[in-house]
Amino acid sequence: AESDKAKVVLFGSKEESVNTHFVVNVDHPLISHKQLSIKDLMSYPFILTEKNMGYRRILDEALSKHSLEVNPILEISRTDLITELLQENTEAISFLPDFVTEKAVVNNKLAYLRVSDFNAEIWKQLIYHKNKWISKPIEAFIQYVKEREFEK
Repeated sequence: AESDKAKVVLFGSKEESVNTHFVVNVDHPLISHKQLSIKDLMSYPFILTEKNMGYRRILDEALSKHSLEVNPILEISRTDLITELLQENTEAISFLPDFVTEKAVVNNKLAYLRVSDFNAEIWKQLIYHKNKWISKPIEAFIQYVKEREFEK
């Protein structure tokens, strides 16, 4: 146990949870529903990140707890493209972190669905070795990430 404590001290880290939502076009048929279940979404087409990517893997794991599986009409790694496609498609649904969709939601181009029986926890982390030499560019990068992502 003592050696485990020593290992923790060697690393600097920051972490915090990331909010995620099912996101749709503002004209999506489900937008008017105050409360939805995950099963309510399953009859609609999904545009998702590729299988086993961070958000998608978490979605798939959470769906399996409900004995559900999604077969998206499109899988793509670019979340910016997913948000653009959702703005053009009034039927599709995606599952993305808020930092990707927030601007479009604020600009009333996309909206979040309230799904009562679905909870997925995602964390963002910055981990680095405190006792290793860090170049000036890497040090600047670590500082930038801390300020931009964790000290808002």
